[in-house]
Amino acid sequence: MLDAVIAGRCPDDPRTKTQARSDAAIALLQRKPFTCECDSDGCTAAISDVELDARAARIVVHVLCDATTLEGGDKCGYLDGHGPISAEHVREIAARGDAVIHQHRLDDLLEPNPASASGAQERPDEAALHRRAPRSETPDERRGDGPRPEVGTGDEPAAVIAKTSLPSDPYRPNLLTDLIARFLWGTCSIPGCERAAFACDLDHVAEYDNVRPDLGGPTCVCNLLPKCRYHHLVKTNLEGFVDDLWIDSNGRYHSSVTTPMGQTVEVLAPNQWLIPRLADLRCTHQLAGQHATGTASGTVEDGPQRTRTRTAAKHARRRAERKANRARRLTEQPEPIPEPEPVSEELFSEELFSEELFSEEFDYDEPPF
Repeated sequence: MLDAVIAGRCPDDPRTKTQARSDAAIALLQRKPFTCECDSDGCTAAISDVELDARAARIVVHVLCDATTLEGGDKCGYLDGHGPISAEHVREIAARGDAVIHQHRLDDLLEPNPASASGAQERPDEAALHRRAPRSETPDERRGDGPRPEVGTGDEPAAVIAKTSLPSDPYRPNLLTDLIARFLWGTCSIPGCERAAFACDLDHVAEYDNVRPDLGGPTCVCNLLPKCRYHHLVKTNLEGFVDDLWIDSNGRYHSSVTTPMGQTVEVLAPNQWLIPRLADLRCTHQLAGQHATGTASGTVEDGPQRTRTRTAAKHARRRAERKANRARRLTEQPEPIPEPEPVSEELFSEELFSEELFSEEFDYDEPPF
């Protein structure tokens, strides 16, 4: 918004961009107009309300689809905040002049699995690959440089999901991980909240440890859930509120929420059909036998230790609660569905279907209209 405001000042304005943004923020907070300070009679500033609205007003929609859909296929897409849309609708949105299309491949998240025979084979480094062939011209083609590993069919997959965070900041997910986490759930992951995923925060289910990242929850698809700002703050600050995220043996993503009153609601990721190959992939945390909630010690009743900070104690308690919830899910059996009660024969007695109700002599009242 500030960039849209200061973009209308004329070239003779003496302020730097930082100074202009500061003045624009103060003007918006005080509900005063932002003015150009060139002091020129021929000022060309375009900072009227109409001109500002034309620059600032913008609606962004996010659509996920298979690559074959844009080429004429019939696979439907998904519109964030709305739901599935037809292939024709996807192509209609993509054909707009202001549409921006990004192509992604799940292989960009993978790296060879050292535990598998194929993953242990020696691979040429990136520099050697570039020396063998000229570097591609476009960024999209450069992302495809080098051989990509394929998922194996044995007990140990040839490739695993590992490249999920930014190299410069392990706390931040990369673009593809961000997209998968949002489209996988579609809305805020708290049951009953319909806030669109792209209007939500991406929350680490098991809290990320900025001091010792290896002791906290990872930045991975197995530990990221979209939450609206309200439910994100509730999860962070409300005592007794615990959520969890796990992946079953079939590769399906589940989440659960336990309220302070002890009520637990479990949800299956509603949009995994959008990324069917995701069910065949495993991340490094799954193969290592680690849960995204970290390693828990003690029981739910354990109190915070003196050697821990209050935040560290809270995170440890939540890890223990998630561990207890997982143990309960493994031991509890689903309750059998009760048999329906037999329908009484009196409902089908001859008296209810008396011929008098259908005789021609029956006097029907005139309708009131």
